[in-house]
Parts: sequence; structure tokens; C-alpha cells
Amino acid sequence: RTVYEGDEIRGGNHSFIRTKVFATPEILISEANATLRYRLSPEAIEKKEYPRRVAFQLDYVLSGEDLSVVFSFANQEQTRPAHVSFGLHPGFRVSSIDDARIILPRGNYRRYLAPGNFLSGETVDFSSAGDSFPGKPFELPDSFLIQPVDVDEYVVKLQDLKERREVQIDLSEAPFFTIWSDLNPFICIEPCWGLPDHKE
Repeated sequence: RTVYEGDEIRGGNHSFIRTKVFATPEILISEANATLRYRLSPEAIEKKEYPRRVAFQLDYVLSGEDLSVVFSFANQEQTRPAHVSFGLHPGFRVSSIDDARIILPRGNYRRYLAPGNFLSGETVDFSSAGDSFPGKPFELPDSFLIQPVDVDEYVVKLQDLKERREVQIDLSEAPFFTIWSDLNPFICIEPCWGLPDHKE
């Protein structure tokens, strides 16, 4: 729980949006792109989840081979501000965790240990020869918070060996990234502009 200007918020440190069941999205198609638009009205957001009257919209826009994600919050209160932050957790489907490979560019990396999503203060340095990420599949629920220290490039690849598919994620604009899965058939490779709080 947290307190925001006297109002209590409950629900953990990953926000309320992830627990919402959205209605069927609006589909918008033009010659240039295709969009899936999801909406939450202020009535769908409980006061204990977020104590301001806001509306939320999420657009997935496909243009050629590029996918962009657009978050929009609309503050519907005129007399006080609403503070929000966004987290994008791009999860990519794989046939199975065991058949997936994460390929890190050649170079040196630092992992920040964060049991329970709080930094412990410990780090582990490791290197990649441009091949498979050294983590074991069963370790993925612990979240690998990684900082590229000295690398040749910033494109991380996720390969599905069974279905012979590959996704490439350009992380050049983010100082950190996270590799995570709850062991369902997907893996998140997330750009991060900051790290969690310290446990102290």
C-alpha cells in the first residue's frame, strides 16, 4: 500500500492496469497502419487502485514491420494534477521456455540482483561472446536486471528454435534492460530507464 496526498492506494508495485480485463478493442485500419485501441473509463478504475478521476487508452499500432505502443491518460479533474508513470513489458510468445534462446551482443554486462523486486546492493558481472544468455530457464521468474557495460551493439535477439522464429529488440536508447518470464510460454525483454528501489 502507498499513500498519495492522503489517499490510500493498494495493489502492489506494478499498478492496477495489469489486473484489468479490457473490453473488445476498437480496430482502426488505414492504408498506412492498423491499430488496436483499448480503453478504460474512469468508472472502471476503483478509488483504491488510483484515487484520481482519469481515463486510460492503449493503442497498439502496426506500420509495416514496426509496432509502436501509445499510452494515454486523461486527467478529468480540473483542480488537481494526476501523476502517472508507464511501464511497457513487451512479452514475446515462444513455443516453450526450453526451446527459446536469448542472444546477447558480444561484450560485458552487469546484473543487478533484486530479490522480491527490491535491489539487494549486489551485482554480478558477466560477458557474452555473442551467443546464448547464460541464465537457466527456471531462473527467469527472478528477473534479470541487466546493464550493458561495454558491448558491440544493442540488438538482443529472442529465438524460438522449434518454430524457427526470431524477434530482434533494439535497446540502444535504454541504459538497462530486464529479461523475465513467469514460465508460461513467453519471455519479456524490457527496456528500462531506471532500477527498482533498494530493499532498505
